[in-house]
Amino acid sequence: MGKLEPVSPCAGLLPLNIGTLTVAEADLGAITSITPFEGASGDELEHALGLPFPQPNQTMGDADRRMIWV
Repeated sequence: MGKLEPVSPCAGLLPLNIGTLTVAEADLGAITSITPFEGASGDELEHALGLPFPQPNQTMGDADRRMIWV
């Protein structure tokens, strides 16, 4: 059986230079998706992570971690 290797969707395509613009991938590290139950206040999440749950279309965080409403 073959061994699976992680590959970027942009492997072999980036970096791409267009005039003075360079398009490159950024390593964002681990990304975790959290979907709270309807009606949840986010207080438990804030207590566990020390970050308030962001309002729609907002972001909350510091230099080491960030929560983004998507």
